[in-house]
Amino acid sequence: MPKTPSTKLFDLIQSLSGSEKRYFKIYASKAAVDSVKYLQLFDAIDAQANYNETVLKTHIYASITFETRKFSELKNYLYELILKSLQGYDEKSSIDFKLKNILANVRVLSKRSFYSEAKVLLVKAKKIAEKYEQFLVLLEIYKWEKQIAYSESNISYLDAELEKTNQLEIKAIHNFQSELDYWNIYFSLLISSKKEATLRSQDKKEWLNQLFEHRL
Repeated sequence: MPKTPSTKLFDLIQSLSGSEKRYFKIYASKAAVDSVKYLQLFDAIDAQANYNETVLKTHIYASITFETRKFSELKNYLYELILKSLQGYDEKSSIDFKLKNILANVRVLSKRSFYSEAKVLLVKAKKIAEKYEQFLVLLEIYKWEKQIAYSESNISYLDAELEKTNQLEIKAIHNFQSELDYWNIYFSLLISSKKEATLRSQDKKEWLNQLFEHRL
């Protein structure tokens, strides 16, 4: 019995937004050696309402004899190429990626003792992390500030800022814990609402009252 073709590539392509598709085509034309064939397959799949592998093979290879293994390799490579392009796309729009890259650059600069340049990046990262409430990133930034001060033997900075930084770390930890608690409350309500259509039993009423009295 023939194996049912996987639709994971079709599903991924169909999930892309218009701007993500445009970004991929630019990315593929620069990254892929045989970009024409990959783009041809990408467009063919994008045009399908339902996945049809036979039609795709005919479209890509026309009258040329092809091997099933070769077509599978083409699909797999295209799938990986799309994922890589989406990483690049997210990197341009995602706060998480932006902060990750800034801190990676801080690490590179600090390793080479370019502390002044690293501190400029930390100021930039801190503004972004505070604006978007990235509490774990803030903890990493505070750690870098202390580490760089230590590497520079900047005792006066540590003496003046250590207590303040410690308080900021405690605040970030508290805020992150509060965020986790909020999510746990939300998921508790979600689970209960899915398990029972109504919350009218006495036990459930008591449980809800306890939840409403939560400090958050």
